[in-house]
Formats: sequence, structure tokens, C-alpha cells
Amino acid sequence: MTEFEEYRDLPERLLKRLSKTVDFLQVTLEEVISKGVWTTNGKLNISEESDDVHLGVRFSKNGKVGFVSSMIPNKFDIYAIINQTKDRINKIKKFEINDITPEGTPPKEKYEIKGDGAKVEDLELSKLGKDANEISKYLHDKKVKTNNIFLGINLSIKLFMDSRGSLIESRIPSVNSITTLVIDDLNPINRYFQIGYVGSYSKLRSKMLNKLNEEIPVLHKVSKNTNKVVPRKYKVIVGSEISGLMAHESVGHPLELDRVMGREQAQGGSSYFQKEDVLNKRRIGSEAVSIYDDPTIPNSYGFYRFDSEGTRAVKRKLIDRGVVNSFLMDRSYSRKIGMRSNAALRSSVASMEPIIRMANTYVEPGSLTFEELLEQMGEGIYLKSFNEWNINETRENQKYVGLEAYYVKNGKIEGLIKDPVMEITTKNLWSNVVAVDRNLEFNAATCGKGDPMQGIPVLTGGPNMLIDGVMIY
Repeated sequence: MTEFEEYRDLPERLLKRLSKTVDFLQVTLEEVISKGVWTTNGKLNISEESDDVHLGVRFSKNGKVGFVSSMIPNKFDIYAIINQTKDRINKIKKFEINDITPEGTPPKEKYEIKGDGAKVEDLELSKLGKDANEISKYLHDKKVKTNNIFLGINLSIKLFMDSRGSLIESRIPSVNSITTLVIDDLNPINRYFQIGYVGSYSKLRSKMLNKLNEEIPVLHKVSKNTNKVVPRKYKVIVGSEISGLMAHESVGHPLELDRVMGREQAQGGSSYFQKEDVLNKRRIGSEAVSIYDDPTIPNSYGFYRFDSEGTRAVKRKLIDRGVVNSFLMDRSYSRKIGMRSNAALRSSVASMEPIIRMANTYVEPGSLTFEELLEQMGEGIYLKSFNEWNINETRENQKYVGLEAYYVKNGKIEGLIKDPVMEITTKNLWSNVVAVDRNLEFNAATCGKGDPMQGIPVLTGGPNMLIDGVMIY
């Protein structure tokens, strides 16, 4: 019997014993099986595997919300801890009222994501190590000076119940790889990329090699390049790697409603959005800009069917043709502004407090081909990828340093440019988007938020995007 099966009846026992002492109760039991290897230039650094069971209990009493958690097995009295927490929050006089109760019929669903290869629990660490060594050897043969490779697999087995009758069971395997490279033909070039998805491990090695086959020849060319940009304003096309990051950082994060309303300000900064912006239909971009966040994309790295409150996941249109359309919301924050949750409450594991998060955030593609986008631009700069970026705490000012970057003349891609810097305000960025092409691509990432920090799997995505009047230096 696994530890999960041993504690499987705990959520029901907690509900029966505690439901009468609180107004509403949620219990999540989750087993997480993880395996991973880190290598540097083919030498093993770390090999690890774990099998942990997490418990999270969230409850409300008189509009005050408490959260108690633990990794089990552990010598603790969960009932006593919940009662102590309840007593403490009841003594707090100044407290924001939060309503976390569900609406509608309680969901009852059991689902599993299946892959076409070995199950996570059956996959040997030696297989991960062998694949990491083969990829490292491939990189060495391609004259990569230094490489670090992480290959990881994860299985989440989860049981969610609440005092209104919700019962959700899920089994979701996921795969993650991180590759860092240094190429030093003339100028040192550092490159980092991540591949992640929901499903079996069997496809990871081929996905990584396909990515490397595209990247390595270009990186060698970039390393030999010394052609600096002439500083001035340009028309700029950014590739999907950059447009997706822009959507995530300068739209997704500032539209998290807990951030808008000040909860995250001390740890992660504030937001340039106001809580009235959806109702007032605030414009932040041109007609060419629509941005979505969609956790329902099959097998995507940010996939989930229900959030941490048991609310069914939906595709969320954040920006509709330049106008603010929706925040990312849970139950309590959405009700403070007269709206309903759109299933954005997530935690990295059940023993961490769930907070409002993104899933798969992307710029909606258009109908143009890339060639038509180049022709429309005429002359300017094409930033296909980046090697550095930053953004300020309110998400109003941002900077990107191009990695693979080119001049464009007469609608044709010309020579490489070395380290062009794009610095722009969020308002000028989205207001000056002229057009987007139809080539939607996604990149896996680990999004950080919270205190203590929680890293969760997401995708960032977008098409190639044409922006007018951008300062490049």
C-alpha cells in the first residue's frame, strides 16, 4: 500500500469531524512522485527521487479564511491545529472578509492523463542519466563549450473534497527539462531553454534534440557576430519567445487580482491595473492585441482541469483587441468586485497555500504569414530570441536584450546584430503593436510567485509581433 492509499480516507474523516465547527471546508490530499538528474558536460551532479504526500486544509469561519498544511506522515494533530488557527483568526478584529464558498452543483469527477510510454513510477533514474549523457555528448560534438542538463519527471495523484460535496480525483504525469549552454567561438554566448509538457517521458529526448538541432548552428553564428546596432527608433518584429514573455510578464502578472488589490505588494510588487479597469473597459493596446490565458490546452505544461478550489478551468480572454477584458481571479477576490472566479487559484503542491496564478498565457495570432509581416514592416529589426530581460515591480517598464537578432531591409532579413537592447514602457509596447502573424508558438517556463516562493509550470506563447517606434541601442 502506498502512503497515498494509506491516508486516502483522511480527507473524508476531516470533513466529517470539522465541517460542523466551520462554515466551509476544503481538503486536498496529494502524492507527488518525482525523479530527476542534473549533469554538467556529461558528468552526473545530482540524481534524486522522492515520493511525498501533502495535505492542505482550507476553511472559512465568519468570512475569515484559514489554511493549515503538512507533509505526511508526520506526528501532528490536524484537528488541534485547525482549531488553534480558527481561534486565532477569530480574535483578529480588523480582517478582510473573504467568501470562498462554491456556487452551483458540486463537481464530482475522476480523470487521468495517460502517456504512451513507461509510467513515472516505473521509469528508472538510469534511463534519465543515459539520455542526459547522450545529449551532452551530442552538444560536445557540436562544439558547445559547457552544458548543463536537467531531466525530470513528476506524477501528481490528487484527491480534493469540500463540505459542499465536491469530489475530484486526478492523476497527472508531467515532464520537464532545462538546458543551459555556453558557446564561445569569439564572444561568449549563454543560452537557456526549458521543455515541459503533461504526458509521458518517451517524447522528451526527441523534443530536446529537435530544439538543439535548430539552436546550435545559429548560436555559433551569433557567437562570431560583432555587428553592433545603430541606436535609434525602429520598427521591430519580436519572435514568439519574446512576445510570449511580454504577455506573461506585462499583462498576466499585473492582471492577477490579488496583486491588483495589494496582497503581493511587499513580496512581488504591485500592478499598473486598477480593480475598475475591466468594468471601465480600459484600453492598454492596439486593435491587433488580444491575449489569453488557457489552462485547458491538452497536454500543455500549464494544464489543469480544476483549480485548487475545485472550480472548473476555462479559457480566459485577458485582453480583447487592446481592451482589458478579465482579471485572473479566485472566488474571494472576484466577489470583492462583483464578478465570478475563472479558476485561477493554484498551488505548487497541496501543502502550499493556493494563490492566483497564470497557466498558459499567449498573444492571439493573426492571419498574416511571416513573410507578409516582414513586407509590412519594410525596414527595421527582427528580434527572434533574447538572452536577458527585466521588468519593474509595477510592470510598467521593461527591457529585452536580443540574442538572435537581424536587420530587415526591403522586407528581407539581412545581417545579424550583436546584443541589441530594447527598452520600452508597457503602454507604448502594446499601443504600438501594428500586426501579428499566424505562427503561434509556445515555450515552457516555471513561474515564481508567493512567500514562500512557489514555482509552477506554465507556457508563454505568441506569434511574431510587429511594433512601431521602438528605441533600440
